Amino acid sequence: MTERLRFGVIGTRFWSVGFHIPGLAARGDAVVTALCGRDRVHAQAVSAKFSIPRVYTDWREMLAVERLDGIAITTPNSLHHLITLAALDAGLHVICEKPLAMNAAQAREMLARAVAQKHQHLTMFDYRAMPAARRAKELIDTGYIGRLFHVVAMYQHNSYVDPAKPFAWRMSKAASGTGTLGDLASHIVDLTRWWVGEFARVSGHLATFTPQRRDPVTNVPVTVDADDAASFVAELANGAQAIFHTTKMANGRGNSIRIEVYGSEGALVFDADPGNRADWIGSLYGARRGEKNLTELEIPPRLSAGFETVDHARSLTSAFRVMTDPFFVAIREGGGVVPCNFADGLAAQQVIDAVARSAASGRWENVEF
Repeated sequence: MTERLRFGVIGTRFWSVGFHIPGLAARGDAVVTALCGRDRVHAQAVSAKFSIPRVYTDWREMLAVERLDGIAITTPNSLHHLITLAALDAGLHVICEKPLAMNAAQAREMLARAVAQKHQHLTMFDYRAMPAARRAKELIDTGYIGRLFHVVAMYQHNSYVDPAKPFAWRMSKAASGTGTLGDLASHIVDLTRWWVGEFARVSGHLATFTPQRRDPVTNVPVTVDADDAASFVAELANGAQAIFHTTKMANGRGNSIRIEVYGSEGALVFDADPGNRADWIGSLYGARRGEKNLTELEIPPRLSAGFETVDHARSLTSAFRVMTDPFFVAIREGGGVVPCNFADGLAAQQVIDAVARSAASGRWENVEF
């Protein structure tokens, strides 16, 4: 396959404009030929910026009219399931933002349809692309930490601290499924799964600290029913203990991720602030058995190439390439298993669902596979 693959992008806001559209354009083997957004004026402005030839306000029309090879879905979570199934039935390969769906039942159907239709599928857990995260994976796989004992994971953000921040779709269960739990915790759940294995059971707590915000258009007060913060403890399938905390109510934290992993032979600490730092490399610290202090570990140039830049946009396109290279190889070669596919999206969703059930029941809940 020598021709560039034709992609449509559904969604025109922050992450579409900052990550998916420029990421596809920078690949060289893909071209964005169609864009869909509910606000035609805004969508046309985005299309003009990126020289995208055709604009739609109805994704169904776009799928019916356009000759596409694939789509990238960057919409509110409530649309992921419906659009994905329609795109797969139309013969398209699918990149979908996280969380994959509103619940595990939807995610399971999306995975089953993709497998049945033999189309490639990718869940965009983009922090897997960070060089420090990939180096942690390598070290864990080669036995650096030995038998796993503990995981301590945090994702902290300050974006909801201001009570005057207007209402947005991620604050609504109807549009998001869960709030911070799905938006932030899904990332550290995915990294934990990727590094050290599956979850067995969880005990969770959700909180909404600002239960009412104003509609950005009408200025009318709107009830916030999605969580501002989520915390849970977990038992992993290998018996290890884990603690997770995510919040959008943390002053002084722009976009802070920290995951600590402790085992019989050593420890690793992944620390990153993607979005606030120009590069997306992250930092990794380690200690071997008997050492009392962590030391910063080198990230090999083979992993950090393309990320060593003060140009934030270039770091993002490098991250997009790392995530999508196997996806495009699988499309060109007509097969293969894509890392971070819908099966990973489903697995993370199963953990999210279990935490939400636990927060409601006040009990430990098994992660249902």
